[in-house]
Amino acid sequence: MSNVTETPDDTGSDNADAIETSTADQQSVDETNVTPATDDQLSGDEGDQSTDDSNDVTNTETDTDNDEYSEFTLPEGVTQEDVDPLIQSLTPIFDEMGLSQEEAQQLLDFQLDQKQKDSQRQSDEWSAQKKQWDETIKADKDLGGANFEKSKGLVDSALNKLGSPELRGILNDSGLIQEPTVFRFLHKLGTLTQEDNPGGRTEVRTEKKDRVSALYPKS
Repeated sequence: MSNVTETPDDTGSDNADAIETSTADQQSVDETNVTPATDDQLSGDEGDQSTDDSNDVTNTETDTDNDEYSEFTLPEGVTQEDVDPLIQSLTPIFDEMGLSQEEAQQLLDFQLDQKQKDSQRQSDEWSAQKKQWDETIKADKDLGGANFEKSKGLVDSALNKLGSPELRGILNDSGLIQEPTVFRFLHKLGTLTQEDNPGGRTEVRTEKKDRVSALYPKS
């Protein structure tokens, strides 16, 4: 029987090495063929993103501009000119709170109602104040009582002689002519002017006329 020596089969190993070498070569070729992105391409991508952002901002601004309030309904006796300053001051609040037209109208109505109540309250307080002044003067022992009408006459005389129609209008319209301090001051002025010209201007003019007649009697 003869001895047979078996030679190892290297075919499989050689094939594996060939496949690995081919794969590495192909990967190297692929990496070499990759072209880096240019500045223009990068700028283009950023430009597209910037355009999208700009569109978003534009859309947001457009939505805000569309949130305008129409003309409000006003209470009877109230004009548009009366409430324009109030509406202008409230509109930013309407926008910030995101109110609808109906909700904004309700808030405006509330503000107008409060403003009317405040005005009425101030008017009532002022009327009560003038009434109190009038009662104080009438209760004064020198100015009021039986002397009240005479005191009013002296006040009127002081305004006629030393005042002006404008001053009289201010005192009457504001009600300050009934304020005790003002009334006493005008009463004193009236008394002083009366003492400086006793009998009134008419008698003084008559006296002067008589003196002229005495100096130059008619023939």
